[in-house]
Amino acid sequence: MTRRRFYATPEAFAPDGVSVTLSAEESRHLRDVLRLREGDEAFVFDGEGHEFACAVRALAGRGGSVPATLEVRGPVEPQRPESPLSLTLAVALLKGEKFDLVVQKATELGASRIVPVLTVRADVRPHDARDASRRVERWRRLALEATKQSGRARVPEISEPFAFASFVETQATGEAGRRVMFVERGGHGRVAPTPIRRPVLTRHERVETLDCCPPSLPDAHTSLAAAPRKVLTNRPARAQNIFAGTRVNETPLSPSS
Repeated sequence: MTRRRFYATPEAFAPDGVSVTLSAEESRHLRDVLRLREGDEAFVFDGEGHEFACAVRALAGRGGSVPATLEVRGPVEPQRPESPLSLTLAVALLKGEKFDLVVQKATELGASRIVPVLTVRADVRPHDARDASRRVERWRRLALEATKQSGRARVPEISEPFAFASFVETQATGEAGRRVMFVERGGHGRVAPTPIRRPVLTRHERVETLDCCPPSLPDAHTSLAAAPRKVLTNRPARAQNIFAGTRVNETPLSPSS
C-alpha cells in the first residue's frame, strides 16, 4: 500500500516526540487533497533520514488555516533506505528547465548534495543575488517533492551556485573520498581516447564519499569545452577523469546526470 507521506522539519516535532505539527502547505494537502480525517494513518519524515508512523489527531475543517497535528506512533524504516555512499553531484547550470530535471532525477537516484556550477562560457547564470536565491529555493522545493515521491527520508542539500574554479579549490578538496570528473574526449583534445573500461567503483569497494563533476556538454558551453587541455590541471584534487563516450546526449540524459 502506498504511504501517505508528509514532510516536517525536526523542529516541528514536540520536545517529547509524541506529536508533530505540519506546515500550512502540508496541512492543506492532507486535508483538502488527500482528505484525511482524524484517526487516519499517515507518515511523516523529517528530511534528515528519519520517518515516523503517525495518526491524524487534530484537523480543522476543509479550507481551514489551522495546521494539522499528528500523533507520533513510532519510528519506521523509510520505503527507500539511504545509500551508504555520500554522493555530491556538481552540474553546470542549464538552459530552460533542464536543471529542474537534473535536481529531480539526482534526488530520486540518491544524491546527498547537488551543487549548481557557474562556468566561464555558460549561457545561463543568475542575474543577481536575488535571482540566485530564487532559483535555489525553487530547486529545494523540487528536491523535497522528489524526496517525498521517491520514498526517501533524507532531502539532498542544494547548495548556492559556485564558480567552477571556486568549487574545485574549496568544495571538492576538503573531504576524503573518490572524486570523478566526466569530460569530453577524456580531456585530451579533439582526438577521442579509448573509453575507460574499468568501472569507477568495483563491486566490493567501500567508498563513503563520491564527488562527481559534469561533462562539458555543448549547450553548457563550459570553460572545459573551450580549453580541454586544462582539464587535468583544473580538476579537483585526487579526481579521476572519466570519458563519458563518443555519443552526444541531451544534457539531462548524459551519463553524469
